[in-house]
Amino acid sequence: MFHRWVAQLSDDELTRQFLYATPDEAITKKGSITFIKRLGSGAFGEVFGATYNGEEVAVKEMAIRKIDVEMLTNKNMTIRKESRISMFNSEVAFLKRLHHPNILKLVDGFQFDKEKYIVITEICAGGELFDAIAGNGHLKISDARRVLRDVLSAVQYMHDMNVVHRDLKPENILLSVPWISDTAIPPVKIIDFGLAANWKGTPLYDICGTPNYAAPEVLLLLANKSTNPNINRGYGKECDLFSVGVILFVMLGGYLPFDGVNHDKVFWKIINGLPDFNDGVWNDVPETTKSFINRLLVKDPSERPSARAAIDDPFFETDDAGDIKVSVENLRGFVKMSKLKRLIRHEIAASLTIADQKRYLNAFGNGETMSKKDAQAKLLSYGIKKGKIVEFFNALDQNNNEKWDVAEFIAAVMEKHLYDTFETVRRAFGKLDKDGNGYITLAELENAVGETSANAIMEEIHGNGGTDGFDLKNLETYFKTHQPTDEEDGAEDTGSKAEEKSSENPDAGDFGVGYGEGEACSVQ
Repeated sequence: MFHRWVAQLSDDELTRQFLYATPDEAITKKGSITFIKRLGSGAFGEVFGATYNGEEVAVKEMAIRKIDVEMLTNKNMTIRKESRISMFNSEVAFLKRLHHPNILKLVDGFQFDKEKYIVITEICAGGELFDAIAGNGHLKISDARRVLRDVLSAVQYMHDMNVVHRDLKPENILLSVPWISDTAIPPVKIIDFGLAANWKGTPLYDICGTPNYAAPEVLLLLANKSTNPNINRGYGKECDLFSVGVILFVMLGGYLPFDGVNHDKVFWKIINGLPDFNDGVWNDVPETTKSFINRLLVKDPSERPSARAAIDDPFFETDDAGDIKVSVENLRGFVKMSKLKRLIRHEIAASLTIADQKRYLNAFGNGETMSKKDAQAKLLSYGIKKGKIVEFFNALDQNNNEKWDVAEFIAAVMEKHLYDTFETVRRAFGKLDKDGNGYITLAELENAVGETSANAIMEEIHGNGGTDGFDLKNLETYFKTHQPTDEEDGAEDTGSKAEEKSSENPDAGDFGVGYGEGEACSVQ
């Protein structure tokens, strides 16, 4: 655990050639694919339903040739021609790092002969969200709410991993399984990271995305083409939240909030913040929902909610996100971790969004705390051996008060995508750093976990020497030098061990990518 968040992607990694296999390896891999049926085709290749090493997958065959991306056309604008291959390599680099239930899972990918890439992903048989909207005219609020919950969960994770998608739209969201009428819409997956960017805390200036879904601050760069902060502020993660607002509008209204006869008209409406709520379809939509859309579509990015804040909007209050099935392997792995890792997990759990915490409440039980007796009974119900009950209880009892609270329980069983990111660890550090000076002292640790555990944590991070405290760099070094054992990792990860290896080694070759064909553009 805590090993992905310390591995920020470099600019070199985003441009290098990632798909590699020797000719013999490629032949072996190709031989492991059993093609079943053709699912579709686009300008860059064909997609097939198939099996790969016994797993049902989607396989895309992509021609190796440079194809210019469709660009925005606008007067007084310089066009940058960018090859699909460059975007493809960038996407592979990002998706090697991203493991989330609402982001398309990589399986494998390799170059076969001199003519094509073969890319293998999990299969999403439900098709594009765009087609689901078009087929129904618009979605019911309950279905739109489910989709948006999944999308915001993925966006929060991406942003916590310092990744900005920059091309969110219904065409880049897939339904995991076919949608049967009169049932709830199935879970969705975000695809197509070809225009994604590293977020380094400084403004982005690339003009890219899909016109009707692009944020005002992105389009304003067209009018004032400069990276001078006195002329252009650039943009950041907030651009994705604007796109999410457009997606919600389209799901409920069945049409675009900013439309026009040409790009100039569309841009003018977006920049001036004029969504069109005049259609009769909005008569039955609650004002609170319209207010949420307006919050997402506000012109000033500083006034937009983050993905983390948006998930806790009243729009989701009536949403049933479903309960979490507790993984006993996650629980066992948590007990095997160091005290420092367990403490960081606890602080992250205590800082989860209300929506994420709700998903664990039924598994925890009634109330905010659980007595030692009830906690031990729950551990027995999970199949923990009687002789191990005390060890397990003590490992979860972070504040040593002979009880469990909700955060202590969630810390032990929560899914990996909720804690193994850059920003979640930094937030946890900030919670422990009470005076905000960038340094966690022994006294601050004692306040959190007591004197005995605080001294033990200091010894873990510093060894026998130095017990005055540690900063975020010390914490990063600790995680880099204390990689998780198989016992610690348990069954919590959504990716395979091979994927973990490939994320550590850019030349490993065992990865792939799902690619959506869109109307995206990139200009400067």
